[in-house]
Amino acid sequence: MSTTFSIPSNFATCPNCEKTCTSILWCVNCDIAYLVENFKNWSSGDPKLDDFIRHTQKTAKETMDFLEWIDFSQFDLIKYTGKEGSFSTIYTALWMEGPFWNWDEAASIWSRGGPTKVILKRLNDSRELSDQFINQLYDYSKCLNNNTLADCFGVTRDNTSNIMFVFRYYNKGNIYSFLDSCNELLCWRDTVDLLWSIASGIHKIHEQGLMHGHLHGGNILVESERDIMDARVSDTGLHGPPFNTNSEGIYGVVPFVDPEIFKGSEPTQASDIYSFDPLKRPSALDLYILFEKWVVAICDDPEPSEISDQFDRAEIAKFSDFKNYGLIPLSHKGAIYHSRNLNLI
Repeated sequence: MSTTFSIPSNFATCPNCEKTCTSILWCVNCDIAYLVENFKNWSSGDPKLDDFIRHTQKTAKETMDFLEWIDFSQFDLIKYTGKEGSFSTIYTALWMEGPFWNWDEAASIWSRGGPTKVILKRLNDSRELSDQFINQLYDYSKCLNNNTLADCFGVTRDNTSNIMFVFRYYNKGNIYSFLDSCNELLCWRDTVDLLWSIASGIHKIHEQGLMHGHLHGGNILVESERDIMDARVSDTGLHGPPFNTNSEGIYGVVPFVDPEIFKGSEPTQASDIYSFDPLKRPSALDLYILFEKWVVAICDDPEPSEISDQFDRAEIAKFSDFKNYGLIPLSHKGAIYHSRNLNLI
């Protein structure tokens, strides 16, 4: 049965409490009050996880800026797509109710969007989450739902009582599967669009005083619709084992791990930059500004410039090389590109 609740119809003032709204169609007083009232109607079975989900709802600043507890019975057509590293397994599924995102003008209510394809990230051995992992979720809570990062709708438990995070489905999969689907041959416009999107996500994480820590192609999800291409950084804050462990380890994908970490240094924001651009270590903001300048020059500015001319020449050279030499694989077939404990290899 679909749940609905009233929200204000304008950005400036809530018609219910007459206080200023924090975003379009969102009142932190009335809408959060509804979510709090609904606390008694659900439980994950873990008081610590319940408190975390409630924290995201009580601190929400806009629609979809919070996580929900979603009963596993709500998912249909569940399909295994592969194991992602040592601690998680990935599925696709159809969420029958779907998230709150349809606004009914006539009734002045939010209603659920109906059947929505999603990604289920199962945390292996997660029947009981460690305090360390729960604290990590609090630290990264504002990165789980953000318009520059992969959208996370909520949390559920599968039939084995393991925790699953519910993400928006991105139609091109991760960077690896996307490159495979296009034979790893992209025009420079698409490449720069992807780089700009990724830099935007990394900057948002760093802006919070945080770091991703496990950035690699499997954690970059790609959406492509018509002439628009977008990439979202995912798994922010979901790295490492969810269970209690006394073992220290280096987790990641070897080519993307900062060499300083192998020497015993702790991961830093500069480590994220190594994973994205290993030859130099500019800040994520510097990269964002640079790629934005390139996007404007080659996509938006009708007047030719030195930058657009360079990209035009590079495009001609790329396709000329492809015609003469064929495709040069970007990855090794025998390499492992999922995160794992690197102390064990």
